[in-house]
Amino acid sequence: MGAKAFSSLMEIMEIMKSESKNPALEAAQTMKSTMVADLEASIHEFEGTASLLDRHIKAEEARTRIEDPAHFAYSNFAKSARQRRDNLLASAAVLKVKLEEALRERDDALELLNRADVPAPTQARVRRPRSASTRA
Repeated sequence: MGAKAFSSLMEIMEIMKSESKNPALEAAQTMKSTMVADLEASIHEFEGTASLLDRHIKAEEARTRIEDPAHFAYSNFAKSARQRRDNLLASAAVLKVKLEEALRERDDALELLNRADVPAPTQARVRRPRSASTRA
């Protein structure tokens, strides 16, 4: 990590310390939120690429007029594109499971952060009027 990156990291930590009562919890919650966003972006990208490959496969099959992957003259491009598409969809399925876990962890971290920022309720003293027997 370069000196500039280190100094910006230190600045972020200082800002977090001044804004939050519990910077460690806030940093954990931010990290979890970033992980969720990264997983969502990866899933979206994988599914988009798989969709694009699917269109290329259909176009190649239309061009060659062979749609059966078991056919001896089936296009090598279509075979490899099918394999890549299937791998991307399998990876997206794995990431969706990880996303569900990351969402739970992020929500738990947010709940902890909210609990830490809310002050504990204190018992208010209720003044009761003194009775005549206690005044003497």
